[in-house]
Amino acid sequence: MRELRGLGLIVLVLAALPACSSDGQDESPALSGVKAISAGFFHSCALLEDGTVSCWGAVHEERPVGASSFRSTTLALTVPSVADARSISAGFTHTCAALSDGRGACWGDVPFTGTPAHEVTDARFVAAGTTHDCALMADATVQCWGESTNLGLGSDPATRRFAGTVPDVSDATAIDVSSYSSCALLADGGVKCWGSTWFDGDTLSDESLAGGVWLMRTPTPRAVERLPSSTAIATGFQFYCAVLADTTVACWGRLPPRDSAPDAAASAYPVAVDGLVDVTAIAAGSDHVCALRSDGTISCWGSNTSGQLGDGSELSSAVPVLVKGIDSAIALSAGNTQTCALLANGTVSCWGDNGCPSCARSSIPQVVRTAP
Repeated sequence: MRELRGLGLIVLVLAALPACSSDGQDESPALSGVKAISAGFFHSCALLEDGTVSCWGAVHEERPVGASSFRSTTLALTVPSVADARSISAGFTHTCAALSDGRGACWGDVPFTGTPAHEVTDARFVAAGTTHDCALMADATVQCWGESTNLGLGSDPATRRFAGTVPDVSDATAIDVSSYSSCALLADGGVKCWGSTWFDGDTLSDESLAGGVWLMRTPTPRAVERLPSSTAIATGFQFYCAVLADTTVACWGRLPPRDSAPDAAASAYPVAVDGLVDVTAIAAGSDHVCALRSDGTISCWGSNTSGQLGDGSELSSAVPVLVKGIDSAIALSAGNTQTCALLANGTVSCWGDNGCPSCARSSIPQVVRTAP
């Protein structure tokens, strides 16, 4: 994720929402031919096989600088300025893509001056956050831009106009960005994070912090300690999760569900999630997490105030619960209070609610549809 509370610029930016009859969704065809998905704070997007991108949610329409207007739609709309994307990432109020020629592109309400993504070349993936973005480069390095405290570049100006290369990360295979931090999965299965990370007070020089766990800024990448070899990572709001090489899951930080236990203790070190095996992918929202299993099913845990766990209820759960009606998922993505799954037939289903003014939330998956 992205915050996703604070979380994935040209024409529009949008949010993942359940069915809404007011825009004729039930009569519209299902969005199809999808090869990747990304859920942001107020929007979600899908990358299609032909390189185009479609998004849905609170649509920010083309407008003069300084003006603000949007309309809510559950129908997926084509982003007219993108025709050759190879990856996408939905952030807080903007979306980013890596194009087929390696250039980056971002659209929506970018939270910093300029368009540094367009100056990136040879990018494999551009991750959209809240106040910063990062790109995974073809040479396995990482470049970031935006607010300096989140960039991993050491001491830097408050806002970086051009992308800078993150030090001590030269073999990254994946990245994920949240509101205040970023993490990179390394080729050897290790994970490094920067920005806001969790520290064991007993390891710090300040004796007054002993006996506690503290969320602190780290200006350069820091290896996650006691984490076994990993194959996938996800960043949420003040927490992180990884799929381990043995197909189980471990998380650290202030673990969900935070709505039912707002003062729950955090962990500076990874803690195993009970009851999860055969996991192939992981996605983190603001206060919930979902895991994809090799059999195509999905289990989620954490906050469920908007139905983002997909089990048909709005009861939060500290243990994974099975998402109803999903048995052929091949990818997933979690936004603020919504989750989406890409199915084997190239369609997308989403559940939860991320603030669509005219749409009812759904605690079970709903098919994403597109305008005829």
